[in-house]
Parts: sequence; structure tokens; C-alpha cells
Amino acid sequence: MLNVDTLMVRVKPMRMMKNELVLSSLTLHGAKAVGYKERKDTAANFQFFLDAFKSEKKPEEKKQQKKKSSAMTMKAELKKLSISRTELKWDVKSEPAKGADSLDVNHIHIDHVNLAMRGTISEKGADDCELNGLYVSEKNSGSVVSLEQLTLDTKGLKKKNVLSLKNLYAKGLGKELKLESISAEQEGTKIALHQPVSLAVSGLEYKDKKNDILASFEGKTNSFKPDSIDAELSNVSVKDRKKGSVFSLDSIQFHAHDGSGKTLLASGLKAYMKSNKKIKEQKVGFKTLKARQKGDGKFTMTDTISLAIDGITYWTDNHLPRKNVNKPNRGAFDAGHLDLTANLKANINLSQVKEGTVTARITHLDAVDKGSSLILKNLTAGVVASKDIIKLPDLMIKMPRTKLSASNVNIHTKNFHIDEFPITADAYLQDLAKPFAKRLSDFSTPLKLSLRAGGNLDRFYFKNILVTSFDNRLHMTAQGDLCNVTKKQALCLHFTNINLTARKGIKEQIANHFSKKIRLKMMREMKAVGDIKFNGTLGIFYKLIKVGGLLSCKHTNLNFNFGLDGKTHFMTGSASTQSVDLGAIVNMKDLWIGPTKADFSIDLTNKKKRPAATRHGRLPIGKLKARISEAKVSIAKFRDISANVNSDGCLAKGDLEARLGLLDAYTTFEFLETDTKQEIKVHPKFRLSKKNNKEYEADKAKKLKEKEARKAQKEAEKQEKKALKEQEKLQKQKEKEARKAQKAAEKQARKEQKEREKQAKKEQE
Repeated sequence: MLNVDTLMVRVKPMRMMKNELVLSSLTLHGAKAVGYKERKDTAANFQFFLDAFKSEKKPEEKKQQKKKSSAMTMKAELKKLSISRTELKWDVKSEPAKGADSLDVNHIHIDHVNLAMRGTISEKGADDCELNGLYVSEKNSGSVVSLEQLTLDTKGLKKKNVLSLKNLYAKGLGKELKLESISAEQEGTKIALHQPVSLAVSGLEYKDKKNDILASFEGKTNSFKPDSIDAELSNVSVKDRKKGSVFSLDSIQFHAHDGSGKTLLASGLKAYMKSNKKIKEQKVGFKTLKARQKGDGKFTMTDTISLAIDGITYWTDNHLPRKNVNKPNRGAFDAGHLDLTANLKANINLSQVKEGTVTARITHLDAVDKGSSLILKNLTAGVVASKDIIKLPDLMIKMPRTKLSASNVNIHTKNFHIDEFPITADAYLQDLAKPFAKRLSDFSTPLKLSLRAGGNLDRFYFKNILVTSFDNRLHMTAQGDLCNVTKKQALCLHFTNINLTARKGIKEQIANHFSKKIRLKMMREMKAVGDIKFNGTLGIFYKLIKVGGLLSCKHTNLNFNFGLDGKTHFMTGSASTQSVDLGAIVNMKDLWIGPTKADFSIDLTNKKKRPAATRHGRLPIGKLKARISEAKVSIAKFRDISANVNSDGCLAKGDLEARLGLLDAYTTFEFLETDTKQEIKVHPKFRLSKKNNKEYEADKAKKLKEKEARKAQKEAEKQEKKALKEQEKLQKQKEKEARKAQKAAEKQARKEQKEREKQAKKEQE
């Protein structure tokens, strides 16, 4: 059970006469202690030794013994302790052993203990102690603890308590800890929390399967009492060497004093992180943080905290090119390349924290993303946050010129649902130009916006959208949906019931904000169109835009469907109209077009990416195919016209073909631009019709027959609808009569029931 090679004790015998046991030295060498149990419910092998010291005296005898022993209490002191080559073993034999990297309380084998200590240890504590060399190893789990030196001086000769530690090492359970040094000093002759303490920790290393951390810091306390706390932590440095993450803090101070409240001051925070996700590198920090709470200095949750954070920084790098590289019309904002600087001021009310609610007021928040020139001039908001819901009673966002406000925003955190809330704004689209759309850089026309919004990440809806110019020349209403917010390729923004009216030159003013090509080449045509109205839809999908509806003006009503493919950079679509006074639009008199249907495809690739031969052309690249039922040019009238136009960017070539009984009018044309009719070259020709008279008559008869068939089909559908309507009418009449009969029966039944009840009362009387 216990074997000891060497046990040496040195005692000062003269001190024993004064009831003081002073051990000058205690040396234990080559000791081995083995304890075990057969099962958990059986006694240990050393139980007989414990039983030998059990007292069987009566309670009265025990009390008398205690009185005698208290009168003869012996004081004990230990001056020097040395333990070497000591082994301790404990087993519960019935229990299975656990694997490595786990501490098994049923199977403990401390196979090596070394310890060398000098100083004074007594019942009063330790004084002027020094531990030189500690080594303990546990065989089963592979755990090891070693310490080179530990010094504790509490004599107070210099009126200071000093603690120092060097080279602590601990390993086990899959983790490893290293500590180069700790030094702590406290003023006074006794250790007390209210006395100033200076602390320095360096070379702190921690390792496990996930982390490899190196840290160091310094600390200082001037007081530490319930009503008076004054502490500081400085030069904090933490590094995760596996992930490359770094955290540093110049200083953090906390002050709490009776009558002056509580103050937290922090400065110089810097954090650098590496990630394997979309954002490869991130940096976070701030210059200063101040938090003040009024009160008596005690820790209560009923006061208001004023918070101010200056110089907040957030930087990201995803190790990919910016999204606007080689895309001149795209905005500079990129979540993978942020360089954000912000300042925050807020007041936080803690009175309802116990109930799970925090109330706060953001009085100021400004932010600038240097990489994209996105500027948030000020944000103010009230915040009421609980476990399940975040409420923003009033939210105000100001950009350099844009002002947006929202009220009663309720965000349910469990399923991330936002209740419907109103939004109003005075918008200047120039504020969004650099970060999101360079084409808006000259858009100086202010707009008013109002809508109601709500929903979740699957569907966020917009209701009662109203956009107007300040002079009301532009007026638009719509409804909208934003679907699949978290799925990039399934993301969809869709607007329906768009009703747009543009009057008195507003469209020219808006077009003036865009490219020179529109300003110089199409301004006259836009003026000639006059007021316009649009009713339709707009869909924005992943690299695809679709728009369609009815465009109306004094010269035409145009039904169209356009699609812009961001992958191919082609705009494709179709359009149809009953008539177009084209001459009034393009300044060509006596040019009129009747019922028309057209399909087109236009390449919108940037001119710089065009082939060198067509790079300086003034026309779009694309093709047009149209079918015109009727057209008039001056005194000439044409029917059944087919038109084809192909443009390579420099020159557009086309042909027109119209049938005139036995003759076909065939015309080719070409032009370099659309601004003046002088630039259009027309080559009219005539030829015999491709069809002879018999074919012409047969074709005419065929069309007449098809017309009669369509007429008969419409009549049949009309009679069928009429029959269905009569049938529904008869069915409703039958249902009405059945309900009437049922009500009459129920009424009669109630009447008979009342008669029976009345008769029963009479019989009882």
C-alpha cells in the first residue's frame, strides 16, 4: 500500500516546549502509494488505517477533549519541503479504462512528482516562499505540469506583496498551456482587495486541435471594493497562430465610485482575422470607447448608460478582384472589399433588463466606406430589444442629400419576420451613384418616395409605392416583391401594377442625366413624343431584366416586352401597335404606319469591346424584323409590308417589301444615323408579284374562309358562355329555393316546438 525509500524530517526541539512545531526541512524520496477498490461499493484497501483513528468516545467526552486540546494547541511551521521520485496510484478495478487524452477518476496513476520549496508555511498562510522546480505527470491521460519558479513575498519589508512565476507548462486532455512569466505587486503589508495591484502576464500560450494562441497583458487596480472600483488592463495582445488572427488593445479602464457613477474607457482596439469563407481577411477596431452610467457606483441595472465609440473601423478583403473591375458602369460597392470608418453615440436604459428587454436610443451614427464612397451622414433610431423581437419606433437615415425615415419597424428574430411599416424619403439618386450605379452620377432631379413594406427572407413585399418629382410632373405608383434574399441566383425583384405619367418635359430632364448619346441623338424625338404614360411590370432577376406593358403618347399606343440579358449583353424583345405617326416623331412628314408587330435584338456591349472596324460607329449593333399591315409615305399607300434591318454599328442596311396586287414594291435602304432623313439612302424598285392571279384569288378566298371560321368560332364560344350562364342561373335559383324551403321548415319546426312547450306548461298548471 505504501513504500518510502527516504523520509527525513528536521525539527527544532526547543520550540516544541512552547507548543510550536517547527520543521526545518521535510524530505520525501522514492515514495510509492497504491490505493484501490474492487468495486465502487466496496471499501478501499487503506480503510482499516482510517478506521484506526476513528473516535468511539461519547459526545460529552468529545467536548471535554476539545476543551483540553484547545488549551494546548500546537503551532506548526514548515521551512523547507523536498519531494522527489514519488508515485501515487488509484484504481477501481471493476470499472473499464478510458482512452488517452481523458482524465479517468477511476484509474489515476501519477507516476512522477518532484517538488522543491523553501520559505515559511504556517496556519497563518505562506510568507517569503519560493518554489523552485515542480513536476507532476499523470501516466494514463498523458498529463504533465511543470513550473520552474514561483515566488511569494508577504513580509512587507518594502510595504509590498510580491508574486512572481516563471515558465509554467501544462499538457493533457488534448490541450497544452505555456506561460513564460507572471509578476504581481500590491502595496501594503497585507493582501487586500482594496489595495493597488500591478499585474503583468507575458508569453501565455494555449494549444488544442482548433487553436494555437499566444497572449500577453498588463493590469493595474487602485481599488477593488463593492462601492469603489478602479482597474485598468493595458497592452493586451492575443494571437491565434493557426488562423493568423490577431487581437490587441492599448488600454481598458473601469471606474466605479460612490457618488460619481461608473465609467468604462477603452482605446486602441485592433482585431485582424483570417477566414476560409467568402471574406478571407477582416480587420475590426476603434480608437476610443466611452461608457458612462450615473448613480452611486453600485452595480444596478436601473440606470442609463451613455455610450460613445469613435473611429470604428471595419476592413475586408476576399482576395478577388473588385466587382467593378472592367465594368465601367457598375458601382464601386463590394462587400468583399470594405474600408469602413464610423462613429457612434447612444444611450442604453437598463431598467427592464431583468424582464429581458433593453431600451436604447442611437443619437448619432455616421459612416463612410472609403472604397466605394458610400456616405452615411447620420442615423438616429430608438431601439427596444427583447429575446423574440426588436422594435425600432423611429428610424431616420441621412445621406449627403437624401433623407429617409421609417416608423414602427418590428423585427421578429425567431423566424426573421418584419411587420408591415411605412417608409418615406426625399431621394437624390446622386448619393447612390458612386457606390451602386455610375449612370446616376448626374441625376440631380430630387424625388419623393413613400411606401409600406414588410415580410421575411423568402418574400419581402412593397405596397402603395408612390414616387413623384417635387413639381409632380413625374408620378408613379406600383406594388413590389423581393424574393429569395439569401439565394443569390434565385434573387428576384418584381414590380407590378406600375402606372407612370411623365408630363411637361420631365422625361427630357431625366434623359439629360444620362449618356451623351441620348442627349445629342434622341432629344428631339423625345420632345416630339410629348407626355407619356406607362402601365406594366418590371422584373429584375439574376443577370436578367425584363420589362413589359403598354406605353402611350399622343402619337401611338405601344405594347412591348423587353429583356436585357446581363450574360450576353443583348436586349431582345417584341413590340406591337395599332398605329404610329412616325413622321411626327422622326421629323419626316407624311410617314404613317398602321398595325405593326416587330421583334428585335440589340447588342449593348460597351463600344470599347466592339471589333476595331465598328468601334467608332454611331448606331447600335443588332437586327429588327417587322410585319406592317398598312403604311403611308406621302401619297403612296402600302399593305402587307415586311421589313428587315441589320446593323453592324457603323451602317444599317434594310429592305421593305409590300404587295400591290400584281406588283410588289421592293425597296432597300441604308443609313449611318437616325437624326436626319438626309442620311437615309432609299432605292425603290418594282417587280411582278411572286404570286399569279389564281394564287392571289385563292389566297384571298382562303383568308375569307379563315375569317368566317373565326367568326363562327366566336359565335359558338358566345353561345356556350350564354348556356353556361343560364345553367349557373338555374343552379343558383334551385339553391335559393332549397335554402328558402329549409328556412321555412326550420321556422315551422320552431313554431311547433314552442306550441308543444306552451301546451306542456298549461298541463303542468
